[in-house]
Amino acid sequence: KRYALVLVLDRSGSMRNGSPPKIEVATQAVARLAVAAEKLGIRVAIIDFIDGQARLAKPFTVESRHVQTTLLDTDCGGGTPLAEAIGLARTVVETQRDEPLIITVTDDRPSDIEAVMRELQASYAPVCSLTIATDCDPGTLVPDASALAPYYERQAAVYDIDAIDDRLDQFASLLTGL
Repeated sequence: KRYALVLVLDRSGSMRNGSPPKIEVATQAVARLAVAAEKLGIRVAIIDFIDGQARLAKPFTVESRHVQTTLLDTDCGGGTPLAEAIGLARTVVETQRDEPLIITVTDDRPSDIEAVMRELQASYAPVCSLTIATDCDPGTLVPDASALAPYYERQAAVYDIDAIDDRLDQFASLLTGL
């Protein structure tokens, strides 16, 4: 199958928290996943949000290696318009003929959890979450992340930066198993 992968990167203020800061783990994960997917011939777009605004950070037509500096930027701030970002991801992926997949890289602390649930239910494309939880005890998630888990196609949490490779491998397997 040919895939159109949209990665959603959370750059909200809460991503400053954790040890290491969640934004460091998230930017590394997005950059690594994007480059690895493109090496497999998968087209990748990236949406991020900062200061309460979702934006298309990298369209399908630009290779990730050309925007690596931007992807690895750890600036963050503002609220978490996760529903808006997923809506934008859905719009971007609907224009593609390839098999769609959306992966959010977030701490799953959205400004409006009900709106996120509605976006997830309305999406024909599978939406998965790589939940960055470096500020949580292993095996636990914040209440919003736990509430969103049943709405995602798949959710995996990262509590420690050393576990990022295993989690990325889980999501890479989706690209062969969907």
